[in-house]
Amino acid sequence: MSAKSHLSLCDSPILIDDGRKSFALEKWTGRKCYMLSARDLTIIWSNSPDYWRWLPDPDSRFSEVAELIDVCWFEINGEISIQMLSPETSYAAYLVFKLTTSAYGFEGHPAEITVELAGSEKDKRSVFLVPVRGQKRQHQTLRRLTGLFNCSRGFRFQPSVPAGKSYGKYPKEE
Repeated sequence: MSAKSHLSLCDSPILIDDGRKSFALEKWTGRKCYMLSARDLTIIWSNSPDYWRWLPDPDSRFSEVAELIDVCWFEINGEISIQMLSPETSYAAYLVFKLTTSAYGFEGHPAEITVELAGSEKDKRSVFLVPVRGQKRQHQTLRRLTGLFNCSRGFRFQPSVPAGKSYGKYPKEE
């Protein structure tokens, strides 16, 4: 690959799989970076207009994004084929999202994040999707990073916030 092509893929990700994923290269290492669109994820109740709305967003590289209207159970699953990844390489899984000014319900409630490698190895932790202002952090705040894993098989990403589960002021760590 020419230097010009490499730089182009670093600065301008390309859409693949009918626009459901994007592919880019990390500028300094040349490593592969994939992003799954909301349509490429399994989002619980995403086909119900009472809970989710699909709309274009000029800030997104994808043709549409999923907007959460209201749910009592928030669960997203994503998968990527092992063939797309480089062997013996560490990868990070990220959840990229944007909050509207009227967003509510995630403050002070941790989400359970699971990164699973081909159905066997699991990395599970609790993180805050939205940090609580002025509160001492006892848990990791999700700044898009949800897990680090070594690719030898494949992975599954699953964040979820159970309905009605009360964690109190400081949720316990699992």
